[in-house]
Amino acid sequence: MKMSPCNKTPVYSLYLPHHCIHRPESTTTSLRVAFNGTSKTSSGLSLNDVMHQGLNLQQDLLSLIITWRQYQYAYTADIEKMFRQILIHEEDQRYQRIIWRNSPTETLQEYQLATVTYGTKAAPFLAMMVLKQLAKDEGHKYQESPAAKVLQEYFYMEDLISGSHDLASAKKLQSDLKNLLKAGGFNLRKWSANTPCLLEGVSTANTNQQTYDFKTEISTKTLGLQWLTQSDQLTIDLKIDLSTSKLTKRSLLSNISKLYDPVGFLTPVSTKLKLLFQKIWQYDLKWDDEIPHEIQVDWTKIKEDIKNISQIRIPRWLKSNKNDVIILHGFSDASMNAYACAIYCKIVREKQEGSKNISVVLVTAKSRLVPPKKKISLPRLELCATLLLSKLMKKVKSCLADYNIKMFGWRDSTAVLGWLQGDPKRWNVFVANRVAKITEVLPSECWRYVKSQDNPADCASRGISTKQLHRHQLWWRGPAWLSYSDDDNVKKITYTTDEEVKTIKQVHTTTCSSEDDVITQLISKHSSFTRVTRILAYILRIKQNNKQSYLTAQELQKAKQKIIKHVQSKEFGEDIGYLQKYNKARPNSKLLPLNPFIDSEGMLRVGDRLQNASISKEMMHPLIIPHESHLTHLLIDQAHKMTYHGGARVTLAWLRQQYWVLGWNRAIKKRLRNCVTCKKHNPTKHYQLMGDLPEARIIPSRLFLRTGVDFSGFVDVKSSKGRGIKTFKGYIAVFVCMVTKAIHLKLVSDLTSSAFLAALKNGGEAWHTTSHLQR
Repeated sequence: MKMSPCNKTPVYSLYLPHHCIHRPESTTTSLRVAFNGTSKTSSGLSLNDVMHQGLNLQQDLLSLIITWRQYQYAYTADIEKMFRQILIHEEDQRYQRIIWRNSPTETLQEYQLATVTYGTKAAPFLAMMVLKQLAKDEGHKYQESPAAKVLQEYFYMEDLISGSHDLASAKKLQSDLKNLLKAGGFNLRKWSANTPCLLEGVSTANTNQQTYDFKTEISTKTLGLQWLTQSDQLTIDLKIDLSTSKLTKRSLLSNISKLYDPVGFLTPVSTKLKLLFQKIWQYDLKWDDEIPHEIQVDWTKIKEDIKNISQIRIPRWLKSNKNDVIILHGFSDASMNAYACAIYCKIVREKQEGSKNISVVLVTAKSRLVPPKKKISLPRLELCATLLLSKLMKKVKSCLADYNIKMFGWRDSTAVLGWLQGDPKRWNVFVANRVAKITEVLPSECWRYVKSQDNPADCASRGISTKQLHRHQLWWRGPAWLSYSDDDNVKKITYTTDEEVKTIKQVHTTTCSSEDDVITQLISKHSSFTRVTRILAYILRIKQNNKQSYLTAQELQKAKQKIIKHVQSKEFGEDIGYLQKYNKARPNSKLLPLNPFIDSEGMLRVGDRLQNASISKEMMHPLIIPHESHLTHLLIDQAHKMTYHGGARVTLAWLRQQYWVLGWNRAIKKRLRNCVTCKKHNPTKHYQLMGDLPEARIIPSRLFLRTGVDFSGFVDVKSSKGRGIKTFKGYIAVFVCMVTKAIHLKLVSDLTSSAFLAALKNGGEAWHTTSHLQR
């Protein structure tokens, strides 16, 4: 931060509002300054409204945590004051001005922030881009170390989350990362590790642990999760509002959202919470309305249940070592309210005595609610759960890309297994699309049947209490047989199903053997002349075995000529034959006034007397196009669009550059009348039908027998002639005969009733016998 230039306010500048944020749980900065980049200016726009956001360069949390869990030796750290280490261009600093003074007694001073500022829309992109650029610029110094890759892929903003399979490489990577970031002016601090050896070279000021004595359990916050470094376990800290004040829809959602579980360890509990909140939407409540009593009772029970959720411990390490073969087992299940999936990592190691050491760890899980207003059958929901599992399996496999991975999917629905083993074309659209996506990730031979009582995803699709989840071995370890069975020896059973079978109709088709028939079908099928030309050009390319990647101008021109010749031969076959034989038009031909001739390409053109004109040959001798042809419609549409939906004559002028349309006036106008865009911009006007005229207006009568009266003004009135005479405000009484429209004007001094009656009395004998007087 620096002082703004004295008395030199630029033409464009911006002052950012700011406020403090108090975070007592922070170990470094409990009081932080936040700048509001969304505050509206006098123009109605904020800085973030006009600032380019940039790309999202951050890895998603799930991928980072899964990748981190593969390492036996793990550590975390963060970059000290990351944003404040990155300078921005001096010309852009004027958009980050603030008003500040060190004490209330001092005068206000103008400052401008010279670094990337938290609260601006582009700040995350700029920060991550700097790290990636630093890895590119300095990464060549660490070619034998993955430090550059870690800097680009293992940072979530300023937070580092990484590790290694052995202690030596972990120490080396830790040292390389510190040196690499130091080259960019960054300092890694708040180090945490699951072994004291990784903290030996770290000063006390840069560690997140108060002591190196690992006998005492220490909790470190890692991307929203609590990491117990001594036992190398993860837990989730939930701080809900236990007050008994008015429970509203807003406060309930606020409490439910505090259960932050990016990996899905507590999916059975979160499903129960989401189902509770879904019930509220059935009551059509506003955000600050009190929720019904029965839901409050349910929430009270759940609130008491989830208070001890932090006692659940999840192993961080997947028990994987370098070059291990990892077997991923995915389970999915569905109920009428929700569907869910869970993935387990199974690692088999051979012992020296010939036995096997098998470890099974929960990797991740996810659940989705079923829309309450949309009725979906249970087999289809089971298929949706299988699709969710396949997507999650694909993500987990990408996170563990350094291993040799095998994958298996388990289902307790024989209908879904039957769909997966069949050809997707057999099923209807809903099933076929999802089966195709699922089998792209997991082929049909990778799917197995599991009994419902052995399916761990069953509890996630229905929801269970925290107390039940704490001791739910099926959820944390998977089925018992998973820890001792050999996956390759699992018997694969063939399942069949008749559900969702698509009706197959017998259809008779014919094929086109000639090129002319192909052109006819193309013209009648498509609504764009350009598209017809390009398709035919590709067909001709295949015919000639041409393997170029793009269409050339010569290919497009050749395709266009074939289309024109095809249409001309169908419409003017006799004229073309007569011209080829006698070199002149038939005596009774409708083309006779055009003096037609056949050019070197065999196409029919207009002959005229413009040989000496300085215009192109296409304009001098346009191609003759018939009046009633689908090709004519395509050409008119093309010309109409090229002239930005111009009128008939503008469209004709564009067409005449290359084509001569017989009966152009009728053909173009008829086609333009069907243009949807023109109809939208030139709608038919509708006029309001007026009511019948009143009786007083149409029955002949004496002058001013029925009279209408109104006032106009005000007007300035002089009491006499001459200069300097003061004026006063007056009005004009207008009397109109309702039959003859005769008008009588009378000056009135004011708008009082007496003034009006005086004007009426002094108006003469014209309307003294008026029978009707109306305003």
